[in-house]
Amino acid sequence: MSQVDVVSASTRSAKDLVADVLELWSKGQEPDAQAALKEHPELASDNEAVTDLAFGEFCLRLDRGEFVNPRAFADHFPTCRSTLFRIMNGHQLTVDNPGLIADPPRKKWPEPGDEFVGFNVVRELGRGAFARVYLATEPALGGRSVVLKVGMHGSGEAEILGRLRHDNIVPVYAMRQDLLTGMTVVCMPYLGATTLADVIEYAFTRPGMPANAAVLFQAVKPKAEEKENLGPLKPSPILVSGTYVDGVLDIGMQLAEALAFVHERKIYHRDLKPSNVLVRPDGRPMLLDFNLSFDEQAAQQTLGGTLIYMAPEMLRAIADKNTGPCLLDARSDLYSLGVILYEMLSGEHPFEAVFWGKSAEGNRQRLAELQKTALRPLRDVDPKVDKKVARVVDRCLSYEPGERFQSAAELARALRSCLSRPQRWRRRLARHPYAVLGAGIAGVILVAAAALFFALREPYPQHQLKEGMRAFEQGQYAEAIEYLSRSLAEAHSPQAYLARGRVNMKVGQLNAALDDFTSADKLQPTGQTQAGLGYCYSAMGNHLLAVSSYRSAINRGFKTAVVFNNLGYSLMCTQEGDDEAAQYYQKAITADPRLQIAYYNQATLALKKACNQQVPISPEALREGVKAIAKAIELGPETGQIHLDAARLWVLAAKIEPRWEELALEHLGAAIDRGLPPANLKSDRILRPLHGDRFKQLTERPAVNPSQTSLARVLDPLQGN
Repeated sequence: MSQVDVVSASTRSAKDLVADVLELWSKGQEPDAQAALKEHPELASDNEAVTDLAFGEFCLRLDRGEFVNPRAFADHFPTCRSTLFRIMNGHQLTVDNPGLIADPPRKKWPEPGDEFVGFNVVRELGRGAFARVYLATEPALGGRSVVLKVGMHGSGEAEILGRLRHDNIVPVYAMRQDLLTGMTVVCMPYLGATTLADVIEYAFTRPGMPANAAVLFQAVKPKAEEKENLGPLKPSPILVSGTYVDGVLDIGMQLAEALAFVHERKIYHRDLKPSNVLVRPDGRPMLLDFNLSFDEQAAQQTLGGTLIYMAPEMLRAIADKNTGPCLLDARSDLYSLGVILYEMLSGEHPFEAVFWGKSAEGNRQRLAELQKTALRPLRDVDPKVDKKVARVVDRCLSYEPGERFQSAAELARALRSCLSRPQRWRRRLARHPYAVLGAGIAGVILVAAAALFFALREPYPQHQLKEGMRAFEQGQYAEAIEYLSRSLAEAHSPQAYLARGRVNMKVGQLNAALDDFTSADKLQPTGQTQAGLGYCYSAMGNHLLAVSSYRSAINRGFKTAVVFNNLGYSLMCTQEGDDEAAQYYQKAITADPRLQIAYYNQATLALKKACNQQVPISPEALREGVKAIAKAIELGPETGQIHLDAARLWVLAAKIEPRWEELALEHLGAAIDRGLPPANLKSDRILRPLHGDRFKQLTERPAVNPSQTSLARVLDPLQGN
């Protein structure tokens, strides 16, 4: 079968056709991606197919001992030029651990449509040497969209990310192990599928630096079917009206601040590159992939990364097997960030003259020499970059660590200085000198009238905040978010962030609520912001972070019955937190004797202890649980679940007093009346001691439509506050 025959099989998918072409090449046919695309142009419209074919040709030519210039080769494929160049340059993954460069064991990776460790796999988002990333849904939590990173190398990354909570770091929901394959599954929120590599590709589709930052926002525009999962998109004002350099500086500053946060905890990323930076649909960059990071708390350390983004000292450490990873520090990450900023501003890598061969050691030596002698100053590549910005980027790329910025916080301050209003105005003037001059003359004419108008008018951000609160109180949540977002676009107010967080929490946009509460807490730390964070974490199942936030709320004086109850519930959901949970349930009841959920949670804690075979519950504690659930039922509302748990408690109490079995049967009848499926009773382990005709009759009763079968175990702590 010829190459033309393969690619002419129109009934087959593009992936299958590409795979067949690559197989023919591997068997000796001359690799020529351009020829394949000319023979079958429908493949040319699929950028992924073009990239796979071109990269396949590149690898085969390397295997034959040819030296290929990645930049010149990528120029033959203009639709995916930047992506292909980065893939080729990232082809050599240099590591100090032989186990990492060995072929991974052949495992069956999840595929779209699979049910995998409690998730439904939708589609693959990307893959690397040791992991694959998928979009999935989680049926147990209403079918929310999540991202699964499935890998072979344990849970170290999840453990690190679990300790990091920052606006510009992708958080972790959970980590699970697939018992059949041994794969580790890290679950993260779905925040879009665009990386900084995609953004750079989009920005430099045409030659030359883009004029406006809006191109960065356009690059991450989600597909129509994705918008429902991502919530409202509100880019920063810089991405809407700033120059392109302004937008790059804004992204760089956020990444530097995230690195400063990470470095303070003695964690170093060590694999910074554009493909490891997710860019949300609102333009916010998020650090990804801490799989190769250095962490002082970890027992084992891996030295590795992507060659063309490594700092010189990291290349030396790889060459010197006696150099430990601990001798590298934060400045290595700053070098990598400098390479990223250089690419974002010029569309090119600082060392374009890299020629790759088959030898990883030869490539390392070649790059190390170029880093020392051949750095092209940024303004030599693009004079449009202003001098102050170029100095910041070039300093990041200094060969000696001592000549770079000495901390990420220092770099963030330098980038923020480049974003000052005078600097931004200067860049805008350089782009549009005549338009700015005309606007200035018109401004002089209008300034007196404008000053009078604004002096008499309520400030715009404050007006939008008031309108947003009004809409929220009237239940007009979408309108409230619009008003509050307009307020925040003009002024970063802690009140507006807190208010928008409450609205997002109300409509179930928990990730957006987390972002807003975090921003509010940075500007004005209060108990309310921490209570809001605690609620979001507990509702998302991250009870360790919920406990921390609720404790902070209480320490700041926000001591309400609901906060006590919510803290108790999150403690109960963690290991060894039951005794403290009981104390907080009692505090909640003392603060509000009519808080039904606190009694119910207190009762389910007793039920949990009673089911613990290792530590038998005392009769007194069991009676307290029975009293608590009786009070919860008295306060109402009554649900099928609360009556079922009451029945379970009475069954356990019947071991003390057999006549209480009758009360258990009464509660089962009440549970069925309120929608509990009767068939479920037969398989309930706690109900097994029940027997006789009456229990049989209950299990055979017809099901009824539920009115309300369960209660929320945590409540909105900001309701009424």
